[in-house]
Amino acid sequence: MNEERVSLLKSNMANSEFHSATETLQLRVEPLVQGKYAINGNEIGNWGHYYYCAHDGARLQFDWDSPNLHRCPSCGGTYTGEPYDGAWVSLANQRMGEGIMLCGLLGAGLAERRYSLFATDALTAYAKYYPGYRIHGNIPYNGPGKLFEQTLDEAHWLIDLCLGFRMLEETMTASDRRYIEEGLFRPAARFLIDHKENQLHNHAVLITSAISLIGLILRDEKILYAGLEGDYGLLDQLERGTLPEGFWYEGAFAYHFYGLYPILQFALAAEGTPWDIRYHPKLRRMFDFPLQFILPDGTFPSINDTSSVVSIQTCARYYEIALNWYGDKQFRELLQLAYGLASWPGNLGDGETFVPAERSSIDALWCGLPLQSSESSNTAGNQKAGHTSDEGSEKAIRNQITKSFSSGTDGLTKLVNSKGWYLLVKHSPFGGEHDHMDRLGISFGCGHKPLVIDPGTIAYSVPAHYDWFKHTYSHNTIGLNGKDQPPADGRRVKFHLESWGCWTESAVDWHTGDYRMRNLIDLPAEMCPWDDTTYAHAEIRRINALGENWMLDVVKVKVQAERSIDLVYHVSGELPASGNWREYQGELCELGGHLFHDARSSSQGNIEYFDWMIKGNGGTLKQASWCSHPAVLLTAKTPDNPPSECRQTLIQRTQCAGEVLFVNAFCYQPSATSGTLPDARLQMAVYHKEDLGCLVELAGEVFAHNFGLEWREGCQGASVTATSQT
Repeated sequence: MNEERVSLLKSNMANSEFHSATETLQLRVEPLVQGKYAINGNEIGNWGHYYYCAHDGARLQFDWDSPNLHRCPSCGGTYTGEPYDGAWVSLANQRMGEGIMLCGLLGAGLAERRYSLFATDALTAYAKYYPGYRIHGNIPYNGPGKLFEQTLDEAHWLIDLCLGFRMLEETMTASDRRYIEEGLFRPAARFLIDHKENQLHNHAVLITSAISLIGLILRDEKILYAGLEGDYGLLDQLERGTLPEGFWYEGAFAYHFYGLYPILQFALAAEGTPWDIRYHPKLRRMFDFPLQFILPDGTFPSINDTSSVVSIQTCARYYEIALNWYGDKQFRELLQLAYGLASWPGNLGDGETFVPAERSSIDALWCGLPLQSSESSNTAGNQKAGHTSDEGSEKAIRNQITKSFSSGTDGLTKLVNSKGWYLLVKHSPFGGEHDHMDRLGISFGCGHKPLVIDPGTIAYSVPAHYDWFKHTYSHNTIGLNGKDQPPADGRRVKFHLESWGCWTESAVDWHTGDYRMRNLIDLPAEMCPWDDTTYAHAEIRRINALGENWMLDVVKVKVQAERSIDLVYHVSGELPASGNWREYQGELCELGGHLFHDARSSSQGNIEYFDWMIKGNGGTLKQASWCSHPAVLLTAKTPDNPPSECRQTLIQRTQCAGEVLFVNAFCYQPSATSGTLPDARLQMAVYHKEDLGCLVELAGEVFAHNFGLEWREGCQGASVTATSQT
């Protein structure tokens, strides 16, 4: 390991500022050091995604003393046998791998022999048994493992072992070092090379990073190049898998950081060597891109296959590395915000406060720099990377959190206002296996309060993942004939900041069937549930505008032949049963009827008004709705995330050929306990000009707004004129 890195690790571990980080790592490894688990030759791990409750999607409670009885912490249910016992084995060995890495750090940083001895003994045990582990695995769309059920998990575990070994190899005896290299790392490299994926994918990033790390450890250039070079090697993944502005193509912030992690581990191990990749331009952009899309509550949008909350607190560890390498003030400020060293700039609503993270990650220990200072000590890295520590204002991150931003190439637009309302529009390229087939989907929330959002997903073994979350109709977008959208690349047409707020236009069509990642990713037939014929030559355009007191959603759909055209909204609340609603027995879409409960229908009048009661005494979401064609309104209770809870879905459905226009306006009224004066009303009038556009008049208790738009033949986007009065 780089001598400067080890020196900084020792310095930080001796620094009271990092006492919590050191203590946290010691607590994490203590059960392992005390011998809670004995490595053996009969290990057959199963998929970690099986270790979830089938009822509510909660992760089962891992217990070192209970390898054959597994309890759900949410509902109290218990599970026995396979696949749970095998998943427990995988989780136990993942913890062992992490323990080896952490003990490597603690041994090097604290010079405490018991940590070094544990890590060396564990590596030696794995070297003894690893060649005899049986290749196995039957997880869909994944290669096999030896100790684990899939190649991905094998690679993840080996990265941890490599990092622990790198920290300890100078303290090992020559015989131990060679035994581990030849008994563990060399056969592991052969196995991973035999099961590399020939596609751009987060799995391939993990696998090629692990191969590259092993090559670095063994000083074997053949193995190193097998991981780094060639089509679908690590450098190719970084270059072609990362979109121009720095977003990982799979389109989920969870996978963005998940794929970034192994790249960073290789980059840290390779510092100062001929294979140093710290200053690869795409790597730097992978740090920069997410900062533009921090929401007012400090989280990142939950889109595509995101199954847990991704926030600046959970991602601070990555920016410890970024600050160390590049020294930019924006990275320092992000860490200050994440750790509560600076006041939170976003409006969380309802009197909520930002909950900071502890500075307790391993990356803080071996990369962490002082955060109270405004200057970085790593100016050499800045100069090499083409950046300086004075780049941007000291309030760069604060500005990005509270201001609207749009990425035309990487496919996201974030609109925000001073109240903490945010609207995210997804017009991204198709993201492959982890996409949700929801081009032009939107998420609308207020601070920490979800209103009409994308729910992400849950563990892949939970039935609702494939039954519900991965489909067009679980999102706030357009569906045709109840079927999933085929792959297509969305595009941003326009984005404008105005005196009254901001607006954007996005578009998608299915004229050619082509998309950016075609021929670079594998899509098994069973992962392709869409209907190409239904969407052939269909076009969607969506205009979204956000003012201080309202959000406007205008959607134009064009189809060549008659289709059932659905505009879908999923509200985190409930629509009181009143008015002309009647029981509905038909299909809401082609997904299973067990997903829809209490289905009702009503004919849509000229302008329909709804008052949604948001969950948890969260106030009221007012909605005004209009359609250019005769339409039916459908509503039902549908799965939320977790699926043991529910949201309420509203579908505007019309049957026609040609063009149809939907106009919906929203106004969020917080609960009375928030101390915020609510808007008492929302009124809307729509004047439709056939084939051209419309004029929308909005009025509330404290605002009036006229929003005019026109689409002209050959125009690159809509022409928008707007006036606002408060």
